[in-house]
Amino acid sequence: MRVIHPPEPYTPDGRPSVYLAGRAVDGDEWREQAATLLATSGYDGTVLDPFPRHPAAGTGRFAAWAPLGWQSTTIRCADVVLFWEPAGPITVADLYSRQVLSGRGSLVVGWGPDTAWRSGMPGRLHHELPWLTVHTTLAATVAAALQQLAALRAA
Repeated sequence: MRVIHPPEPYTPDGRPSVYLAGRAVDGDEWREQAATLLATSGYDGTVLDPFPRHPAAGTGRFAAWAPLGWQSTTIRCADVVLFWEPAGPITVADLYSRQVLSGRGSLVVGWGPDTAWRSGMPGRLHHELPWLTVHTTLAATVAAALQQLAALRAA
């Protein structure tokens, strides 16, 4: 399994790819946990992590986000977008309405039980996208991403 961060370029190579979208505040440990869950499942594809691994010295933690082209280009190449605790239902719906997902790409969404009840977000997501399952743990969200990849492979 390989993990790619900005600004490292990504070119699809025929291996499956998962883009880790979602919460970027309060740390990014969930991204590392998701990558570990993918690796321990035997996933041998590419993980596209838009959170910069090494921001330039003295520029602050979010400085590497400045060239947003990496994120907008790379998410369009992903086979599956794993969206953990998105900022809101509009953010998720935008992936569909703006046709960000490739013709064969898919989306899985999860929201942790410790934060979901405070935000009311799963209910809002269900209102906006009633067909979308919102998983309640990161492990369940990763498992759903792996199921989506298997379905894409079988198609």
